[in-house]
Amino acid sequence: MKACVLASGSEGNCTYIETENHKVLADLGTNVKYIKEKLSELSVCLEDIEYVIISHIHDDHVKALKNFISKYPATILVTKKMYSELPMLKDYENIIIYDDDIYLDGLKISIIKTSHDTSDSRSFIFTSNQKSVAYITDTGYLNQKYFNVLTNLNAYLFESNHDIEMLINGSYPKW
Repeated sequence: MKACVLASGSEGNCTYIETENHKVLADLGTNVKYIKEKLSELSVCLEDIEYVIISHIHDDHVKALKNFISKYPATILVTKKMYSELPMLKDYENIIIYDDDIYLDGLKISIIKTSHDTSDSRSFIFTSNQKSVAYITDTGYLNQKYFNVLTNLNAYLFESNHDIEMLINGSYPKW
């Protein structure tokens, strides 16, 4: 299994996950040109991406989605709530609505609900051939019920810049 962060932060998020059978992008928060360039550095073509899984609908996670689906046939994985809030997906045919874990020919994507200021926010654990990578983004905390499934993974990709205190009061917490 390979995992490569192509972009992370408020300007955009996109991570490439490759298994023996699949090439997946988690989020499309930059632009298609940038994603294509970063993938080419890994000797991967954007046309080879089979699945794109969306963590939530903030622009820094879906900015390239409309342009991407107009050019590439990858299957988009979203929750029912996300689907209803992403109008560009209404006429797109390659969609899988997820709520629980996803199984794709040797790839399991475990779903973790996260705390974020959006109507529906998720993070993921990608598991294939006894290797696993956590992709956790934009959450202020993780519910204790996920601690067991997050134990002893091979890699952890955390982007935790979401802080309720900062959002509400515009100030950093005191440590």
